[in-house]
Amino acid sequence: MNSMKIGILLAFGLMMLAASGTAKAQIEGALSLANVWITPNPVVAGGNMTIFFDLYNSYDNTLHNVNLQLTGSYPIFNFSPTDTLEINAMDEGLYFEHFKLSLHIPKTTQEGVYTFDIVATYASSPTQSQSYANEEVGTSVMPVTVYIYNNPNITLNAIPGQIIPGSAFSTQLIVENSGYGTARNVTVRLLNSAGFEIEGEKVFRIGTLQVGQEAEENAVYFAPDNLTPGSHTLSFEINYSSDDNSNFSKIVNATVNVVINTPELEISAQQAMPPTLYSGGNQTLTLLVQNAGNGVAKNVSIEVQAGKGTQILSSSSSFFFSEIQPYSYETLPITVSAYQNATNASIIANATYYSANYANTYHKTQEIELSLAPTAQFEIIAQHSSMNPGSTDVPLTLVVKNIGNEEAEQIQLSLETTYPITPVASTYYIANLTPGSTANVTFLVSADTQAVPGNYPITVYEQWKQPNGATNQVYAGTNNYFASIMPQSSYNYNTEYAITAIVIIAIIAYAAYRSARAKRKNEKRK
Repeated sequence: MNSMKIGILLAFGLMMLAASGTAKAQIEGALSLANVWITPNPVVAGGNMTIFFDLYNSYDNTLHNVNLQLTGSYPIFNFSPTDTLEINAMDEGLYFEHFKLSLHIPKTTQEGVYTFDIVATYASSPTQSQSYANEEVGTSVMPVTVYIYNNPNITLNAIPGQIIPGSAFSTQLIVENSGYGTARNVTVRLLNSAGFEIEGEKVFRIGTLQVGQEAEENAVYFAPDNLTPGSHTLSFEINYSSDDNSNFSKIVNATVNVVINTPELEISAQQAMPPTLYSGGNQTLTLLVQNAGNGVAKNVSIEVQAGKGTQILSSSSSFFFSEIQPYSYETLPITVSAYQNATNASIIANATYYSANYANTYHKTQEIELSLAPTAQFEIIAQHSSMNPGSTDVPLTLVVKNIGNEEAEQIQLSLETTYPITPVASTYYIANLTPGSTANVTFLVSADTQAVPGNYPITVYEQWKQPNGATNQVYAGTNNYFASIMPQSSYNYNTEYAITAIVIIAIIAYAAYRSARAKRKNEKRK
């Protein structure tokens, strides 16, 4: 075998070696918690909570690019997002560094047991037989359970019977725990109220009320002969304690009316931003709750639900007003989203309220139609490029799809990156994109020479016009994706092209050598 043949075989051997080492071992759940403790103790809603912990790596190799974040399925994270912890490299075994993650517990959090997840994502260090292109990635979900106490809140409603001047009348007391923690040792003391005298018991010992639980008592008052029509006040002193031994005391006033009229609520949408709701988009509405009747509406509860082609995005869709006076109104902020390709949109408002003496209950349901228009929507479905540390002017190509139900025109896309990736040419223009169509969008970027291999977040901002929009109306959207940085030693298509080129050159050289040799033999024969 001559040197030319050896070179060809060596080239093919390099290609096979570059393609090897792609098998991945599972490293899911490689990390676990150790030495976990929580402060303060007890944890009370309305305050802060900090979780301290150590990490143990049970994987048989070093992990790098470890990212830690506290997550959970509770509304807590809507109010208090937590920071992210990052670790460059973590060897096998116990990691000798303490970590902590903190968050604020909203005072509206219900009392009980909560499980939070410390989620870690990471990548393995390659072995000697592997390249960074074949590194493994994994996730560990590490639960932490904590009991959160909350403060109760005792409210009281007084529902009088028929009030006749100069006679005794009974008043039903509805005592409710409307807070988020258990109320203990609840007592209600009747106080002297102007114009009324207390008859019968003055103190009611209710005991324990769980969250949302009610208790009913019956108080007896005497109405004076000179009682005038209108609203009158009954006063109560309420005392109770919470599970963390905090004591609460407050004075509660309840209004009673002698002349009772009928309330009538009407609900409508007054203001909307944007003025038109586009399919696939969001809209913030101001609902007007107006009392068109001539009686006070008491204990008004409004429940807003999704209707045709919509969903409710507001953190709260239930509202309560203790009363709405005749010919006055209250406003409700609500955010809705229209489904993709929806043709009609509405929301439904259910109202429950009482007359001034709580003797009559009223229910009303109203469907509120919303102005809906189709719109374009964008989504990044793939990217076809990668770069090495120190790469400059590298094409970063993203596949963008119009997932909406309206054509987009004059589309301008802008790229925003974070270290270690820097945009060189960060804008791209598309004349139009019909629903369901895709387009390849190419930006030019550079990578820092000290960049650590991995996936880095990028953001693409879109601005466009639509045939169904106003002449100068511009629409906007945002999409998040990632760009990959590979190590210099990683196998990639450039390596493949280089090896192929070597093989082709070797074949051409060998063919030229054979041709020259045959020519010399022919000349000797002559």
